Amino acid sequence: MEATMPARRAPLPWRRVARIALEVLLVLVILLLAFVAYGTINNRWYHTVIISGGSMSPTINLGDAIIITRPPAQLQPGMIVTMESKGSAVTHRVVELRADGVLVTKGDANEAAEEWQPGQGTVVGVVRLRVPYIGYAWIVAQNVRALFQPNPLQVEWTPAKP
Repeated sequence: MEATMPARRAPLPWRRVARIALEVLLVLVILLLAFVAYGTINNRWYHTVIISGGSMSPTINLGDAIIITRPPAQLQPGMIVTMESKGSAVTHRVVELRADGVLVTKGDANEAAEEWQPGQGTVVGVVRLRVPYIGYAWIVAQNVRALFQPNPLQVEWTPAKP
């Protein structure tokens, strides 16, 4: 009597589809992480800023990463901008631009607006994209690092090559 081997089952089609979908998702996550990471180095296209406060909730939350690009020549009310003042970053919505050069901003979660006199702060970028939750690991790493070596925000734009 000959022993017969059981027939090998073909993989179920949904398992194959699920595996492919998982691989595509993994590639997309890796590409997103690379995109965000590239924004942390000095480049001329965009910068990544990690939000470490709640003043822009619910639009932008603690732990979100935002992608900023160079500010336009003329700011408009409603734009969300990142400003640098005294070595720290502030991301708020533009409320008003006064004729005397005063920029009025307000965090969506704040009660009162802030007035920025000319020279008091520098608009370093306008928010183009929000990536939720990705900044939590960065915040923890920065807090641990800050225990040993504080480092102020430094945003520098590389000039475009003609």
